[in-house]
Amino acid sequence: MTTKLKPYPKYKDSGIEWLGDVPEGWLVTKINHLFLDIGSGTTPPTTSQEYYSNGTVNWVNTGDLNDNYLFTSKKTIANSALRDFSTLKVYPEGSIVVAMYGATIGKLAILQISATTNQACCVLQPLKAINSKFIFYCLLASRSYLIDLAYGAGQPNISQDTIRSFKLPSPIKNQQTTIATYLDTQTAKIDTLITKYQKLIALSKEKRTALITAAVTGKIDVRECV
Repeated sequence: MTTKLKPYPKYKDSGIEWLGDVPEGWLVTKINHLFLDIGSGTTPPTTSQEYYSNGTVNWVNTGDLNDNYLFTSKKTIANSALRDFSTLKVYPEGSIVVAMYGATIGKLAILQISATTNQACCVLQPLKAINSKFIFYCLLASRSYLIDLAYGAGQPNISQDTIRSFKLPSPIKNQQTTIATYLDTQTAKIDTLITKYQKLIALSKEKRTALITAAVTGKIDVRECV
């Protein structure tokens, strides 16, 4: 039996259009106050193979971002790249990565590895006082509003300054953890259902194709069925 979820006892106006009312006692905080460090990376010259050959440092690009935990990067770079490019900082596990422009603008991931990134990624290294997964879910919920703040016609860009000043709800950490744990459980159930129905749809399409092929090639006699 599913438990009916109740609203909080009292609410207040957050002052933020996308957020609306929030529970009384919750704060609304700019992203730059929630993270220890906010930065990006760069792309070492691809003509210099010394920066890529036998690389052991995870180098995340926006194509790696999967709106989930990120356990690996498709590309790596060498330690010499970290030495020669000060913008290549290695961020720890638990950091949140946001795609700032390109086809993947707004895509997210939570690092489960230490990694550096290219210049199209913004990395948020959390303070101990926040739950990374809660903030991740906040960014998922507000993604379309964040993207609306992008600028540029040909290739819209979310700047680091835009991300830094974007406001999110900020309950105390134990509430953040409770919400994130609940969402982990419920979204996992939904993902399981989606996978199940995707398999059912795929099987139904195969059956449809097989039926058509059998009928038009004379493998079955449908004259009495019409």
